Amino acid sequence: MGLACVSVLMPVARVDAFVVPAIQSVLNQRDVDVELILIGPTTQDDPEHTVEQHIHQQFAGDSRLIFQPRTASGIVNALNLARQHANCSYIARMDADDVSEATRLKHQISLSQAHGDAWLVGACVSIFSDSHKVLSGNRQYERWLNQHTHPADINHACLIESLLPHPTWFAHKSVWDKIGEYRHGDFPEDYDFILRAWLLDIPMTKPETTLLKWREHPDRLTRTDSRYRREAFTRLKAQAVMDPRSQLAVNEGRQVWIAGTGRNARYWHDALESQGAQVAGFVDLDTPNAKQRKRHKPVIRYPDLACERGEDLLITAITAFSARNKLKIWCADHGLKAGVDVVFGG
Repeated sequence: MGLACVSVLMPVARVDAFVVPAIQSVLNQRDVDVELILIGPTTQDDPEHTVEQHIHQQFAGDSRLIFQPRTASGIVNALNLARQHANCSYIARMDADDVSEATRLKHQISLSQAHGDAWLVGACVSIFSDSHKVLSGNRQYERWLNQHTHPADINHACLIESLLPHPTWFAHKSVWDKIGEYRHGDFPEDYDFILRAWLLDIPMTKPETTLLKWREHPDRLTRTDSRYRREAFTRLKAQAVMDPRSQLAVNEGRQVWIAGTGRNARYWHDALESQGAQVAGFVDLDTPNAKQRKRHKPVIRYPDLACERGEDLLITAITAFSARNKLKIWCADHGLKAGVDVVFGG
């Protein structure tokens, strides 16, 4: 039996100091056949094909490289075009500013095959930066991502955030086809993709080994593109909650309580109500500055929730790691089952 073949999808908008190490890390993958599909700028953005020429000069016409100019601008068009050119049984994602460990695809293939090639596989990451020290908040975020590798944990956290960073994705082509193409809209295309996988009940997992160096820099799309603002994420979450496939019954009139009263709770309230959900009110700590009402809805204390909730769904809108962990313990202590009685929404 020959080596497994993986098509790696990598949009390349421009040539910078990050591109060559990213490409080289894919070409250096061990014990796997790789084709690297590079989607460059549109011919209008790069009429002299300088990006393509630079890459071919750097890699001496390596036959594993497939270069295509974008037919339209934007990452969604780039990724959908790359998928059309994928020839292998497996498809993986990679960004042009990150670095894959040499055994990344080998580990992901093994994990995928162990589960009948029916799962979406990610990877643990190490966040790094060339220009400045990685902030402690990013290190905390890195730990949070990497401590969730079991499918059940990832499933229960999907409405907080994707625990599979986009450039780490790997799956059999059949899984990609089941989820469908990336979609256009005023929302993050990768999180939309993950929530569709979640609604399709596709298990998600990752090897426990750190397999991607995830570069932190100020030009990342998540920092510069308005589609990645928190309100856009929350709208997608509300749509998923309302989807009948979530089995949360909110679409059937089940009421919702929102844990928290901050800005994120407001986003959740507005997104849910815009989808036709019935928000009963908010739950907050009993503090001297506690609100009595928010969005014209009652604000109750956690000790009162058992009496007020009945069969209603609790959605948490807590973003701080420590507070969210405390609330998770409180829910477990009071018999609220994740994915049934409570959704951890972040």
